[in-house]
Amino acid sequence: MKLNISTEHSFSEVDGFGVALSQPGTEQNHIAILFKFDDESDEVKLLHVGGYKTSLLDEPSSNYLWVDFGPDFNPIRKQVILASLQQIAEVNQDTLIRYGLDHRVYCFDSESGKLNDNYDYSIGFTCATFVIEVFLSFGVQLIDWDTWPPSKERNLDFQKKVLGYLASQHARAPSLVTLEYLESQQKNEGKARFLPQEVAAATQSIQPSTKEEVEPLASDIHKQLTQFTQSL
Repeated sequence: MKLNISTEHSFSEVDGFGVALSQPGTEQNHIAILFKFDDESDEVKLLHVGGYKTSLLDEPSSNYLWVDFGPDFNPIRKQVILASLQQIAEVNQDTLIRYGLDHRVYCFDSESGKLNDNYDYSIGFTCATFVIEVFLSFGVQLIDWDTWPPSKERNLDFQKKVLGYLASQHARAPSLVTLEYLESQQKNEGKARFLPQEVAAATQSIQPSTKEEVEPLASDIHKQLTQFTQSL
């Protein structure tokens, strides 16, 4: 699978929706949902979690590569999903999602697109688990999460960095990152970590992907991102 470069294939060429990826750090990738924001024009947006309580909607920039969802998705179903993405973007445009280590929360209402009561004081998402969560509300389970092992070594180091960041933010602004939230996120340390490139690889299948299934494509996606970022 070849990722698209916006100078060669405009973001507006996306077939309704896909994913966009960037590499803000050497070993750290970022994933966002790329979708057509307006049916009447070529306007596209990114729907993503880029940090702690940052805007969910952004403009795609040239440091992103992008790819459509897999070709096996039924065209009519894709139109329904696109409409739902547009609804989520509209009703949550002022929502600021917490950054954290949760997944499989089912916190977007499938009818209204709004956050439900499952998104309580304890919940936060990485960029990757946010993408997983959004598509769960459409009945699309991207990954077979039970096939991901507990975090060790590098993935555990990432989780520790996230928790360290949250702890520093709590010390600086305890009303922004509450003690209750910090303590709830600390309980996630050691649980499975889902990488952006793994979630991107999973978008190419209509069935929930296992870790073993996505690993070769995820590795290739990471390689493409690294080569592209180094060329900027």
